[in-house]
Amino acid sequence: MAEFGIEARGTGRTKDSILYVPGNGFVLGVDDSHRRLIDRLCDRTGAQGYLLHYRLAPEFPFPAAHQDTINAIEYVHARTSGRLWVVADSAGGALALSAIVARRADSRQPDRVVLLSPLTDLAMTGLSHVYNRYREPMFGPEALIHKDIPGA
Repeated sequence: MAEFGIEARGTGRTKDSILYVPGNGFVLGVDDSHRRLIDRLCDRTGAQGYLLHYRLAPEFPFPAAHQDTINAIEYVHARTSGRLWVVADSAGGALALSAIVARRADSRQPDRVVLLSPLTDLAMTGLSHVYNRYREPMFGPEALIHKDIPGA
């Protein structure tokens, strides 16, 4: 993928739009759980939905996904006459926050931002990580993300 992709979702019964920025650790991309969530949000709100497919690490290192998120916000803003909601989870929360901060002085901001368990400590050294390191199966010191995987 040379640049970001946008998957249109929802009915667009209103003038509002929802941009969903998925997590999955910056490396796995969109899955059916993301589609189900944005479809449900669009059904409930009547908004037009947009599911971001940003470029994935490690093939596309930083700042590729960050720039894709900025570009996606601008893309959806240009097509929205109503409110723009940015919804993101996990690593997508980090991308959404960094894109919004990067765009702060330049242009219109989203009207609402909803972050579901956003990744805000990229170094994973905060007190929550330290205190819960052995309780957290995904991100503790024994987790797969801390392993050196041959061929990966």
